[in-house]
Amino acid sequence: MTNWFVFVWAVNDGRVLETSLGYFITPLVSVALGVAVLHERLRARQWAAIAFAAAGGLLLETACAVPLAALYLLWLGAAGSFGAATAIDLLLVASGVVTAGPLLLFAVGARRLPLTTMGFLQYVAPSLTFLLAIFLYGEPMNLARLAAFAAIWTGLALYTADMLLQRR
Repeated sequence: MTNWFVFVWAVNDGRVLETSLGYFITPLVSVALGVAVLHERLRARQWAAIAFAAAGGLLLETACAVPLAALYLLWLGAAGSFGAATAIDLLLVASGVVTAGPLLLFAVGARRLPLTTMGFLQYVAPSLTFLLAIFLYGEPMNLARLAAFAAIWTGLALYTADMLLQRR
């Protein structure tokens, strides 16, 4: 619930590019869990890909932002920002129900693939969000953000190349 709240707030506040950066963490965690918990093995090129993606600085940025975001949410709750508009609150609650269907279908599909593959596929949504932020919403792209995305996409290219070479 907090994830969706922060996402909706960020989009409404014109921070679509930041949401894209934030969602690049999920696939990294999926790949890490696949290796750590399920003992899936990565090839050398896949390790290089993960290193590039992690070098995008996302994990550190998110780790720093989480306490501040949590404090902000607590402050909003204490200030009475929630419950002021019943219709909006009901829509927010209903959005959770509407989200359940695609999540259930995702869970069915995810069981049929290795977790490392799922981790890779989860880069599609933040990449599309990035494109929307730049081309539809016209958000500015500075050099630091460009470097972070370049590192992430270099990792994606390496991972994709490794998967294609492995299939042959």
